[in-house]
Order: sequence, then C-alpha cells, then structure tokens
Amino acid sequence: MKKIHFKNGRILTQWSRLEEVSELKISDGKIVQIGENLSTDSGYDVVDLKGRVVLPGFIDAHVHYLDGGSNLDSVQLRDAKNRSDFNTKLKQYIDANDTKEWIVGGNWDHQNFTDKVLPHRRWLDDVSKNQYFALYRHDGHMILCNTKTLQLAGITRDTPNPPGGEIEHDSHGYPTGILKDGAMDLVLKHQAHPNDDLLKKYLDLAQNLALSNGVTAVHDMLFDADRIKFYEKAIQNDWLKTRVLTYAPALQWANIKSMLMDGIQQSPWFALAGLKIFSDGSLGSETALMLEAYENKENHCGLIHSDFEDETALKAIIEEADTLGLQMAVHAIGDGAVRMVLDLAKWLIFQNGKRDRRFRIEHAQHIHPVDQIRFKELDIVASVQPTHCVDDSLWIDGLLGERSSYAYPFHTLQKLDIPLIFGSDWPVAELNPNKTLHSAIHRNNWHMNEALDLKTSLKAHTQMASWAGFQEHRMGVIKPEANADLVITEPSFLDIQNKYKTKKDHIVAVMTDGNYQINKDIKD
Repeated sequence: MKKIHFKNGRILTQWSRLEEVSELKISDGKIVQIGENLSTDSGYDVVDLKGRVVLPGFIDAHVHYLDGGSNLDSVQLRDAKNRSDFNTKLKQYIDANDTKEWIVGGNWDHQNFTDKVLPHRRWLDDVSKNQYFALYRHDGHMILCNTKTLQLAGITRDTPNPPGGEIEHDSHGYPTGILKDGAMDLVLKHQAHPNDDLLKKYLDLAQNLALSNGVTAVHDMLFDADRIKFYEKAIQNDWLKTRVLTYAPALQWANIKSMLMDGIQQSPWFALAGLKIFSDGSLGSETALMLEAYENKENHCGLIHSDFEDETALKAIIEEADTLGLQMAVHAIGDGAVRMVLDLAKWLIFQNGKRDRRFRIEHAQHIHPVDQIRFKELDIVASVQPTHCVDDSLWIDGLLGERSSYAYPFHTLQKLDIPLIFGSDWPVAELNPNKTLHSAIHRNNWHMNEALDLKTSLKAHTQMASWAGFQEHRMGVIKPEANADLVITEPSFLDIQNKYKTKKDHIVAVMTDGNYQINKDIKD
C-alpha cells in the first residue's frame, strides 16, 4: 500500500471539526493525519499539490449502475431531434449489431424532438432486421416497442392496462408501441437475463465512467435482486474499483430474505443496505402521481405504481425488513406520491417504533408546501437529483402550471434542516458530479429562490451521501481512519459557484483505498 504525504493543497474535508487544511497523509488505504505543517516521515512519497483542491471521493446516492453500463453498450438516441434523426442513429447501430436478438436502451427524449410527439412502433418497423425492441425513454418509465415485440407480448388493441401501467393507443384504438411503467413488464419479462460475462462488461463500463468523473462510491438501485449474487462474485474476483451500496426491489423480498438467511457476502466494497420501492412514475411520462390533474390532461393525475397494488402485502414486507435493520428507499416524484410515502413512513414508525432508520424518499421532486415540514417531523432523507431540475425546467410549466413553483424545493428543504443527498439517477442523467453540482447551484436560472450554494452541494454529494447509507464512519469525509478515497482537482473547480458555464474537466487524480485509479501526472 502507498504512503503519501500531500502538501500545499486546499483540502476541503467535509468534516465539521476541521473543514479545510493544507496537508494530508495516507497509509494502508486509510487517512492517517490531516492538518498544517505535518512532519515528513520516512517511507512517505511527498506530493506538492501546488494549490490544487482535494475532496472526498464523490458518492452518487442514486444510480442504476449495471443498467447504466448496459446503456453505454447500446444505441444512443438522447440527442435525436426527429424521426429521421432517430431512425438514422438506430439503423447505424443495428447494422453494426445485427446479431443481437434484442435492441434495448436508447435513452430517447421526445421533449428534444422538434414536434414533441412520442415516437411510434412504425419508426422501428421501418429499420428492423427482425429484432425485438425495448427502447427506453431517458427517465426509464416508458419504452418504445416495434410490432414484432408487441406480438411476442400478446399486446393488442384489446389488452387492458395492467396495474400501475398504461398501453398507449392511437386514434383508431391500436397500440402505438409506447408502454408506460407497469405495462413495460408485459414485454421486459420476455428478455433473457444477461449472464455474468455481460454483467462484468457492464460493471467495467460503469466503473470507468464513474472514476473518470471523480465518483468513488455509488448507491445502486437494483431492478433485479439476483444481481446481489453477481456483486458477491465481483467481491470474490476483485472486480470492484468503486464502492457499491445496493437497494434491492421490495417485491422480490422472498428471494432477498432467502439470501439474507444464507448470508450475503459483504465487504468494504459492497453491501446490501435496504429495499427500493416505487410509488409512481415520472413527470416526463406523465405518470408521476399528482394531487391535482396535469394541465394538459383533464382528470389525469398520473399513476400509482404496481408496487402499491397490494398495499397490505407491501406493508408486511416493509415491516419485516425494517425489523431486520434494512433501509427503505422509496421512489416518489409527484406531490401525490410524496404524500402517500410520507404516510407510509408515519405508519412504519407507529408499527415498529421510532429509531434511526434514515428512511429515504428518492427524487422528492414535487412536495406540496403543507408536506415539506413533514420530512423533518418524520426524519426523512431527501435523495434528490439536481440535473433533473434543469432538464424539467424546459417544459414543466406546461404540465404543472403554477405548481412548478414548488418543484425541486432544495433551499426550502435545507432551511428546514432536512438531510439532502445528491445523486444522478444515471443512466437517466449523466454520471457527472460537476454537472449535478452546477445544476443545484444554477438551476438553469429557473426558480432561483430554491438554489443551493457550493458548500451545501458538496456536502450533499459527499458527507451526507455517506451518512444516508450508514457509512459516515469510513467515507464521504477526509478525517483520520476514513478510507483514502479522494478526488484531486484544479483550483478552477471551485469556479462552479460563480460561473454559469463550466464544462472543463477539472479532475487531476482519483484514488480509492489510497491507490491512484486516475492520475494525470499529479506531480507536474
């Protein structure tokens, strides 16, 4: 293990006892000492930082890690502006991958289309070479399928909407190929699960991207509990270069509980933290559950997710998992969903008693003003993704009207002393802390009364993110005995507070366990 003595830096510790120092010593993967004018001991490699900034490694508190890696290996449609552009990019990918039975991923966004109209199955029929398609809207709450895929799933004009889902139809009553939330399962259940070789490829792609952006740890919101077994294999084979804390799908509790009884292999690189639950969909798909109807759809308030279809069964799972010490991380975007989840948290406290459970609401994008104080009363963690705020600001007013004034209420939550943690929701948004921080601070100049400063934003992406996963004793801060997971940046990184445009790559080096994962000649 390396022994390094860093000098002459701006070391922003995110530790309340000693917030900024100029020197730092690491040994055997741990931080040994921080302060000023530290003695230079034999065996240490002395590195002059020359005024560079040192931070704890960023922790992305909400990603879909392996699915993000899969997305990097798939067709990229996020920048498509119209049908022609969409199909050109897709055809190029199909021609280069014509042996693939399924074409998935895509990350398209109809809000980027010039006409803002959802794509249609005929777009895929035009370019298909006999493949099945499940192309995701970038928020992950809507897929586009071709006719062949709908036939495989048995979806016709007479197929009813499943619980928590919607099959979109055209003016003649035929399915358009757009499936929302719970309806996606009608197709996705026919896909083969990726084998461990593919998952290893996705993990490597994800980790390389994370580290290149200074992310040394993630909270992975799993869609498949069996991926816990893959992570156990990753531990055994030393595949992990970033630390992974997982939240597994609540409705797969029987499988998860069985694994817990058998003993899940965990390490400083991987741990199971709790259960992930969905309560609604997304705003862009108009499936986020709102207290009042969308502006453009009379009587349509969104959807309650299928996880809540049998609320009695869900509560039984939550109550049992909570008694075993597992956390709850509940997706809630609309103000109706947030209220429903706050009520669920209140019920859980009544059932199992008050304790330090750090119940998380993921996204918490739209919180009715009367519910904002309830986060504090119920000890709720607000797990937010500021990049979504910038994306939504371009079109949210048309969906919510005046209600958009209390969307993404970051500053309000801060004033109420509610724990804030930052994530990206990658691959829905970029796995890039620089962009996340910029979004929290500048918000696309939209409702700037809810903007945060750099100090608060850094804390949410480091120390508070570690705290939210019960890992504050070993990461997210630079203090003695903590892991030597560090990001070293140029001083220009701190300009993010004052400069609206900041796209430069500021990262000089990234370390995990005191070993360089990225090092752009730090001694220069």
